[in-house]
Amino acid sequence: MTILRRFGLGLLAGALFLAPAGGCKPPKYVKYASAFGDYTVEVPWGWSVFMDSSGWDFTNVTFTGPLEPEFYKGIPSLSIRWYALKVPHRLPDGNYEAYRGTDDFTRQMIRDIYGPGSYTKAGSDREQDVAERDKRALPDQARVKISNWEGTFYVVYRTLPAPEGESFGVVFSNQDGRKVIRQRHGYVLLPMDGGFYVLTYPATREGFEKWREAFNHMVKTFHAFKDGPNGPPIDYSKKPS
Repeated sequence: MTILRRFGLGLLAGALFLAPAGGCKPPKYVKYASAFGDYTVEVPWGWSVFMDSSGWDFTNVTFTGPLEPEFYKGIPSLSIRWYALKVPHRLPDGNYEAYRGTDDFTRQMIRDIYGPGSYTKAGSDREQDVAERDKRALPDQARVKISNWEGTFYVVYRTLPAPEGESFGVVFSNQDGRKVIRQRHGYVLLPMDGGFYVLTYPATREGFEKWREAFNHMVKTFHAFKDGPNGPPIDYSKKPS
């Protein structure tokens, strides 16, 4: 069964810390604690929180911000997902997804979600034309330290025709003048023993810089306490500093 809950940051008792006293200026970020006790993280103050869970095997928490015309549907967001290894997760369209690890997740995502014409860059801000890559190789990505573990970071680029009637996040193509959405989605993947976390920032190329700092801050402040929502506590004394 899928559980969907919506909260407002600054209003959710027991899950947020550092709330300002009455009359005080709110902080730029607020600490959010997972309902399962597996991690804490700092995200922008005032953003709404949506929690989606199908049990211990899959959880997703999405933070949504104020209206930003440069973002698709006008909604900037950040999210944190957990996938247990090799456990099928049912999607809204009835299909299932299951992953053997972060490399498998990346390969399937690029192949099935983004498809031909998409490409990744390991954190570079410059746009450039890229040749067709070897489909057997992993996309361009970089190593990053998160919660005292080694993860991977990359940005996926893809251009799509804009849906009829959509105006937010839409620009005119330089090639043929059609209305398009130029996706620029940031990913950080953190492998654990029982599964992996996925921290995402699904932006457009026009809007990416607006909340890039918030994405970086979320990554830097993410701290795991357990190996997934139902996993054992992490013994950091056995992990490299």
